[in-house]
Amino acid sequence: MNYMKRIGLVLILALSFGGSIAFSADDAAILLEEAIYTEETLGDLDEAARIYLQIADNASSGRGAAAQALYRLGRYYEGRGRGADAKETFERLAKQYPEQKELIFRIPGLAGSRLEVPQFLPAPWEDGEMLTYSFSDKDVIPTVSIKTATTDAILHWGRARRTDPADNSLMTFTQTFIAESVSKNGETTWQFHSITSPVRSALDFITVSAKDDTLMPVENRSSNATTDGFSVKNLPIQYNQNTVTVRRQGGMVTSVDLPSVYYDSSQIFFLIRCLPLRMGFETTLPIFNSSYGSGSMTMSNQRISVEGRETVVTPAGKFNAWKVAYGNKGVETYYWISDDSRRYPVKIQSSPTNESTDDLVLISKFKKDKPVVYENDDFLISLPSGWLFSNNFKRFANEGYNEQWTGIRFTDPEFDTSNDFTLIEYPSAKDAQLLLNETVDGLIAFNQEWYKTYHEIPGSREDITISGFPGIRFIAQFNPGYVSYSFVVAAGDKSVRCFFRTRNENFDRFKPVFDSIIESIKLK
Repeated sequence: MNYMKRIGLVLILALSFGGSIAFSADDAAILLEEAIYTEETLGDLDEAARIYLQIADNASSGRGAAAQALYRLGRYYEGRGRGADAKETFERLAKQYPEQKELIFRIPGLAGSRLEVPQFLPAPWEDGEMLTYSFSDKDVIPTVSIKTATTDAILHWGRARRTDPADNSLMTFTQTFIAESVSKNGETTWQFHSITSPVRSALDFITVSAKDDTLMPVENRSSNATTDGFSVKNLPIQYNQNTVTVRRQGGMVTSVDLPSVYYDSSQIFFLIRCLPLRMGFETTLPIFNSSYGSGSMTMSNQRISVEGRETVVTPAGKFNAWKVAYGNKGVETYYWISDDSRRYPVKIQSSPTNESTDDLVLISKFKKDKPVVYENDDFLISLPSGWLFSNNFKRFANEGYNEQWTGIRFTDPEFDTSNDFTLIEYPSAKDAQLLLNETVDGLIAFNQEWYKTYHEIPGSREDITISGFPGIRFIAQFNPGYVSYSFVVAAGDKSVRCFFRTRNENFDRFKPVFDSIIESIKLK
């Protein structure tokens, strides 16, 4: 008997006998599939509800299928305004199938009351707190050099050398977290910024807005670091009571039901700091996670437990810390939280089998009312107030490279721009002093290999001077709807390249800002 005929037969038997005939667990799974099709594709909600009830009332139905049928039946009752029937159905699901935690978790207004969500302690961070971490693992030796910028926006410059004698390249890995209080339209929210070097994560800038009293999320904004060398702004994830809405490029909109209490996965760094940690402490937090790369979304209960107490030494100091496991067994991330009043995460380990850690190297303050200054041994660049930067890369010359280079990636607070600054140091001044126009032509040819529509705007190329050195700026179109405002400078044995990218409709608004950033550059 083929599959479609079996669906039809099972459906006829189930409905004809009003549920008095028993069918197998396999048949229940087939019926559930048919009911979902009837509901979501055919739009016949009443017919789908009758099938869901048949599955739920049949003793031979598999537990997974029966629980799913009850959940969908409860949502049907909600949509029909039958609140009492919905409540009774959801309670039956929670009582008869307690192991079906993912479904129970999604019950509106019920899951939150069943979760043992702890009372958070007052936020331990100050407004503007900025914590910066360096990445290290068993294959690298980290060294740290720290400079203080004029605005107290202190940065970390991390370097790591591979132990393989055949590979003498140097790399950087950084991650920065900022807590910023924002008042708008009479409401105050926390803005939690997570900034990651693109070599570490597909998402390099993330900002979660959360209510200042409950820490429940309002919005998640992010930008994606692409293999093409620039970041793409994602449409925001918006939280509204018991629903989260995710909009993606191309017009696809997805909504997911939420329990009465929930948090965004990008808040974890901050949420753990608000828990009343102690020996034996354990709790569960309801977490929503959306992966823009795969398009998948998950809602799950994540376990948090204190596993011990240790002394941790990092470049930022020596700390007594709680060792906290976050996540379900086998996929935990470990946080070492200082036991002082600030409850700093002083070390982060991504999994129990991964020896790599992120170590706290710097505790500083993000001053939103002043320019953000980035400075290292090679250059200084000043960004407007509120802009964010990622310590992007540092590579030294090795067998495969004749030059060494360093740079940062940065963006505006709304992620409407994708920008990077690169300084390349050559073995001799002669290499850097190649004809600038030839260098620009080479860059354009290179970009045209990546972007088939990339082309220089005729008449946009101009001679300029940056920090006393000659250079060229030009404007180019790349990818449909995007413009690149580019600068190339020859500075002795160094070459500077700065690229500002935004959508065409934003360019006039941002061009004066881009020019002011260029004027701020100081080469050393």
